[in-house]
Amino acid sequence: MLDNAEDLHVMQDWLPKLQPARLLVTSRRENWPVDMGLKVKKLEVLARSHSIELLCKLAARLKDMPDEQLDI
Repeated sequence: MLDNAEDLHVMQDWLPKLQPARLLVTSRRENWPVDMGLKVKKLEVLARSHSIELLCKLAARLKDMPDEQLDI
């Protein structure tokens, strides 16, 4: 997973190195070049409580950590 990917040149450099893996990339950037072969899905930003819930599901070691410590 690549989180908050914004730099086009970094993505163009890294994507070929990560093939043939399936990769989830999150970004607020909306205009990616078609030739990069990305399947873009527009999503809404998660509410803070939902983002913490998802984070703790994906990284179980964080579930007992206070929310304030997850604010990075």
